[in-house]
Amino acid sequence: MEKARGTNTARSCRSQPSTGPWLATLEEETYRGFLQHCGDRLQRWNIWQAYHSRGTTGKHKNSLPIEEIRSQRQAQAKVLGYPHFAALSMETKMAGSTERVNTFLDSLAEQVRPKAQEELQTLTGFCQERGFRDQLQLWDVPYWRRKQRQALLARFDEAAVREHFPLPAVLESLWQVLHDLLGITVGESSQLAAKAWHSDVRAFEILHPSGELAGSFFLDPYARAGKHMGSWTEPARGCNTLLGQPAIDIRDISVTPLPGIAPCLTDTSFTSMPLVQVAVSCRAACRWPMYC
Repeated sequence: MEKARGTNTARSCRSQPSTGPWLATLEEETYRGFLQHCGDRLQRWNIWQAYHSRGTTGKHKNSLPIEEIRSQRQAQAKVLGYPHFAALSMETKMAGSTERVNTFLDSLAEQVRPKAQEELQTLTGFCQERGFRDQLQLWDVPYWRRKQRQALLARFDEAAVREHFPLPAVLESLWQVLHDLLGITVGESSQLAAKAWHSDVRAFEILHPSGELAGSFFLDPYARAGKHMGSWTEPARGCNTLLGQPAIDIRDISVTPLPGIAPCLTDTSFTSMPLVQVAVSCRAACRWPMYC
């Protein structure tokens, strides 16, 4: 088994860092790193199966609460005169209707499916050339895709590339791009920072070109014990034009800081960062002219 570089793997008290045994958790960063680096196909299946079976068995089984939520949402929609909850939800979304969402998804699938099939066929051929004779499954793709990228880009070194993306410089450059393209200004907010839940969390405000506050967001950038890993966005407060309250979002990435080294982004964390959505989501939520 290849050791997954940079993953947040919990080790048993008797394990050795270089030889194991290791206990892989189902946190997002650990899970993805394990699938990409583990050469044991059975172990890849084990963690894939465990990850996709969360909430389905034992005391953590959540199927009944989910069905109750669905039932209550349907009842709510009926009371308010909507055919289903999705139609009710679309009232506050940019898409506007479920029909528009479905049309967009169908159109997107039509455009990307041929390319996806081509890439899968190429990856299958790559695996077979290296002795893999089974049918490629979902738990195989990340591992062989990494191998394929290494073969195609023989000089590619992810650790070396990440040194060019220190988090402070990336943020500064991103704010400048948003200012140049959209005319908005992103700056830190000491008032909002006072409400942060951890010392690592930073708070920012987004200003309209006129100087009006358009929205705010918390940025929780670093991996730590007990934190949900990965890159994600969560609304903390919706926009309320009646009360004059701009939206507040939570933007999360999980950079693993190393001692004595500035925290840097991998190519994956950089491309999946939810930060670029900041301006668009706040402009849409506050119904600026370009979205009216």
